[in-house]
Amino acid sequence: CALRAAPPTVIAELSHADGASIAWNGAHYGVAWSDRADDERVVRFVRVGADGARLGSPLRMNEDRTEAAHPSVTWNGASWVVVWSGGLHALKDIHQGRVDPRGSAAGRPWRMTRTRDREDLQPRIVSIPGGFGLAWVARVAGRRWRLYAQSLDRFDAPRGFPVALLDTAVSLGETDLLWTGTQWAASALSAQREVLRVELGRLDPRGYGLGGVTRLTPRVIGGVETRGRYAVAWDGARFAVAWSEVTAGSSHVFFQRASARGNLEGAPLDLSESDESAEGPALARVGEGVVAAAWQVTREGRGRIRRGGRVGGVEGRRVS
Repeated sequence: CALRAAPPTVIAELSHADGASIAWNGAHYGVAWSDRADDERVVRFVRVGADGARLGSPLRMNEDRTEAAHPSVTWNGASWVVVWSGGLHALKDIHQGRVDPRGSAAGRPWRMTRTRDREDLQPRIVSIPGGFGLAWVARVAGRRWRLYAQSLDRFDAPRGFPVALLDTAVSLGETDLLWTGTQWAASALSAQREVLRVELGRLDPRGYGLGGVTRLTPRVIGGVETRGRYAVAWDGARFAVAWSEVTAGSSHVFFQRASARGNLEGAPLDLSESDESAEGPALARVGEGVVAAAWQVTREGRGRIRRGGRVGGVEGRRVS
């Protein structure tokens, strides 16, 4: 936060980091991340107290002799739920594991998808009272990619079949999922030789598609790196999206709003200053109609985190 009271906490020393996820249950945080151990890709989970102190030892979520990556964690009101892409010697299907409030594994992990003609990757899970939303991207036969989403009840039973929101020949990655209070919104980054845009698909509470997929970014984003390139939030009435755009060898962070149907509103706003390189945007709703943004900037060889944002304008502030 802007008024940080303590230095950052080192949760774990990593040998091969590949994504992380964090959630809050009202008393402490749950953090999941991917790493490498004994030549296997693994997903681990640990609880972190409100004061930033680690609670207990990290727990390996996937079983021995299996691969795992792309974790996503949420709290379902009774336990931590962690999903990841994994399988035997390959990332093939979506798996889930649960952790009780004390940090112990609640049973063995189980496979949520079982497919032969595709690879299910980068899952994202969000919980609401009475159920979950799940989104992921899949690489299918014929060199095509799909963005899937599904609504689940609190026992993980599907409320319907997975919905293929997008079927395309360009690569998909960097998925996200959020609940607005009335609908699910799943997003993914599309790329072909360079990063193209942020795609958004919507579903009703039972998992049925609402309209077509819309484009949340007004122009080509550029660059080849896909990780940490965008963030999507809901401000109570509209969507907000922030992304890092590469033009003329420089990276700037832009901000745009979209209607509840995903239609762009107004012109994109450049959050960056002219003499700095900006990337890694993050968004969070802080009140009705108000979204806070944070992003990483580099100026004169020094890196820092900047925060800013109100509905009618941007107020930049360095926080580290």
